[in-house]
Amino acid sequence: MTSRPLRILVVEDHFLARFALVKFLGEATDMEVVAVAETGQQALELYRTHSPDMVVMDLRMPEMDGVTAIKAIRAVRPDARILVVSHYETTEDVGRALQAGARGFIRKDASGQMMLEAIRKVGLGLTYMPADLAISLAEVNREEDLTAREREVLEHMFAGQINKQIALALGITEGTVRIHVSNILHKLGVSRRTEAVTLALKRGLLRS
Repeated sequence: MTSRPLRILVVEDHFLARFALVKFLGEATDMEVVAVAETGQQALELYRTHSPDMVVMDLRMPEMDGVTAIKAIRAVRPDARILVVSHYETTEDVGRALQAGARGFIRKDASGQMMLEAIRKVGLGLTYMPADLAISLAEVNREEDLTAREREVLEHMFAGQINKQIALALGITEGTVRIHVSNILHKLGVSRRTEAVTLALKRGLLRS
């Protein structure tokens, strides 16, 4: 007896990307697109209506962003299987999606073979993550150990302030600032302040 196709809800706000993804998945004999949403709110409504086996979702959408939509869908069904398919977001964005309940992430420019592999794995209840992103997420876990004060100091470093200026702004001694800066560099795995700021921007710890 042949197993039934994997029933998929596609959530994508851009017409061309949505059209291409639906067409691509429609050519896979073991998959069936049962509904298509353009917004996070529509995704929630269609999930309730169709109860798909899994959701393939972008993060950047109007009305309700992807992370919020993931949380809402998981509130309906805690074991919902959701794969984020998006342009490369910051590692912090991907981390938030995973914390919200997504089971995997893959970039939109991935090969067709990788896309199908990711969808099939998540459809089976497994997880999927590109190796390079998995490494970055592991590094972010270390970055999350930054204290609230260290994050404040990092913000002032981003503003181009020297230790004396940071000390005056935060009401602490220059020696304390030097300790915080040293801890920041160690936790981020860099040796210079400029490298720390560049890396923090890249990973979404700072907003330009």
